[in-house]
Amino acid sequence: MDTSLSALSPSAIILAQGEYPESPAVRQFLYDSPNLIICDGASKHLLTDTALDPKLIVGDGDSIPTEIMRKYGELFVQIADQETNDLTKAVICCKERGWSEVMIVGATGLREDHTIANIFLLEEYRRMGMTICMVSDYGSFFPIVGNITFRVRPKQQISLFPITEEPFSTKGLLYEIEEQGFSALWQASLNESVGEEFVIRSSHPVIVYVANEVKD
Repeated sequence: MDTSLSALSPSAIILAQGEYPESPAVRQFLYDSPNLIICDGASKHLLTDTALDPKLIVGDGDSIPTEIMRKYGELFVQIADQETNDLTKAVICCKERGWSEVMIVGATGLREDHTIANIFLLEEYRRMGMTICMVSDYGSFFPIVGNITFRVRPKQQISLFPITEEPFSTKGLLYEIEEQGFSALWQASLNESVGEEFVIRSSHPVIVYVANEVKD
């Protein structure tokens, strides 16, 4: 798995209601995607960034500015289910349309509780059969299970968040893990790639964070 932005080719991109990206590379994904899904709370960005060209606007409808509804009302997919957030509603829309490779943008920043929930929803989306990543100005999250090789840069900053306490292993990180389980989410964070790839071997789900930062 190549984690560089230039190697990612999602079939759809979801813009969520978190921090709007400043990175030109991340914004270019939003501009170029033929299937840009905007959560209704993020639709306000259509007023300030005219390069956005949404395919759908998805949500329960409680956060769409009146001006947006007038201009883009025909694109709005209302899902009233209060048991799921708008990000999950957007992922479900992608799945229903056969867009199984999805990049999520704007799902971190601003409210910290939303950020934490959105990160760990990635595992739910993986279980739905989605190939999914969450990208911000600072790095990318990937939910994985199995033997996965990540292509990175030497000294790129890596954090691992195992969902269970079951043991797993790594190869190619500064602080290697050998069939070890962790009782707290933070315990496998703040690691670093040694070379141009690292491997995770896990029969249980792990959220992998690959920071853009390369340590000097």
